[in-house]
Amino acid sequence: MLQKLDNFFGITRLGSSFRIELFAGLSTFLSLSYIFVVNPAILSEAGINTSVAFFATIFGSVVATLLMGLWARLPFALAPGLEMNAYIAYVVVGVLGFTWQGALGAVFWVGVLTFILSFTPLRINIIKAIPDKLKSGLAASVGVFLILVALKTSGLLAYQGIQVQGIGLLTSHKAYIFYTGLVLVLILRYFKVKGVVLLSIIGAAIGAHLFGVG
Repeated sequence: MLQKLDNFFGITRLGSSFRIELFAGLSTFLSLSYIFVVNPAILSEAGINTSVAFFATIFGSVVATLLMGLWARLPFALAPGLEMNAYIAYVVVGVLGFTWQGALGAVFWVGVLTFILSFTPLRINIIKAIPDKLKSGLAASVGVFLILVALKTSGLLAYQGIQVQGIGLLTSHKAYIFYTGLVLVLILRYFKVKGVVLLSIIGAAIGAHLFGVG
């Protein structure tokens, strides 16, 4: 059975092992599972039922990731784009005044158009036409957005709506958990320990348990 899995995914051929892939998969899941909580919270700001958004986030992530793994045979986790969902909730609905039904309708037709373009050279040409610096800038902006989410969740930044009002509580239990995860990452990276992300998440989770933060 293991040999068949190895042949199917090409694990040994690509220089990996089952142990490495299992730890990598667990690390990826734990580092991305925040989307199951944050995404429904963002979409609820647009009027979408939180429970429905929670189910849709999990269902879409599971189906897309299974297709990526079993059909494309690539070790990529797929989930809704957090920055795009924020754009829909805070700009399309919040600023432009669309209903969430209309906004998601537009997203659906964009998906249909993207699917159709995937069968033509046009999609590849569009991607190639985007300057490399812009691609790097988009990746960096997503990282900055996630940092802001972490700072807001930990209470280190005080918000009024979507506007930053200033520094929040630096000595709260949530802040201490943030410090724990950050320090663990820096220390483990300095000593070149494998599994930095996984270990820092576990450490922060233990800290959250000790401080009684759910």
